[in-house]
Amino acid sequence: TIKTYSAVATLQACSGVVGAFGASIVGFLAEEVYGYQPSDKNFEDMDQLIKLKNRDALGHAVAVGVLVPWIGNLICYGFCLITYPNDKQSVNILENSRSLIVEKRKSVNRISK
Repeated sequence: TIKTYSAVATLQACSGVVGAFGASIVGFLAEEVYGYQPSDKNFEDMDQLIKLKNRDALGHAVAVGVLVPWIGNLICYGFCLITYPNDKQSVNILENSRSLIVEKRKSVNRISK
């Protein structure tokens, strides 16, 4: 139905928007929250302590950047499980109504012939 397509399109749009900003969010978290230190030096020339801190900062930022959306998805799909019985009942009612309409049209067509 149109509502189903609209819901799926809305979810895809939200997913695309969040995905487009994912790298920026991870970069912001790494630098501002977890203390990533940008450097102009080659990786081999960097101080070992800075390498380790940057590694940890990026690891934490990526973990947050992945886990937060996953948790959001779990919550959304959890709501789907809650609404599923009512949705299924609504679909069954619609299908039964449509089949009754089709049967009435067939009987009217037979009578009119």
